[in-house]
Amino acid sequence: MSSASGEGRAPRKPWGDRWLLDAFRERGHPLADSVQAAATAWESLTEAGVPNEEIVRVVCDLAGVRAADLSLAGPELAELLTATLALRYDVVPVRLDGKTLEVATANPLGNHLERDLAFASARRTTGANSVDCPTRRMYRDRCE
Repeated sequence: MSSASGEGRAPRKPWGDRWLLDAFRERGHPLADSVQAAATAWESLTEAGVPNEEIVRVVCDLAGVRAADLSLAGPELAELLTATLALRYDVVPVRLDGKTLEVATANPLGNHLERDLAFASARRTTGANSVDCPTRRMYRDRCE
């Protein structure tokens, strides 16, 4: 269906982190019903006024992970994953310990995250939650 201006609306891409909005609604958070369209449920919640720190606490609690330390993330570690892979799974490498790669992600409940990354990177991977997964900033110069 087209808008009054004659331009069609782009199809909505489903959120891979829809579970996050559902979790806030189940907890009765007052801002959960104030969300507007955004690229992710996380972004939608922050735009509605939910602080990142509160989202991190909920994500860590639900996923059973700890918050990631992004202080070591940088260009050297970024080389460990292709930009395409990092953007597809919304992850950032934060530490390499032998053959184990630790990644930060804003969506630790993503389907097959660790399995797919381990296969693609030929390394064992472990995930941790991140306050604001900076994937796009870290990989923007290596993408289209």
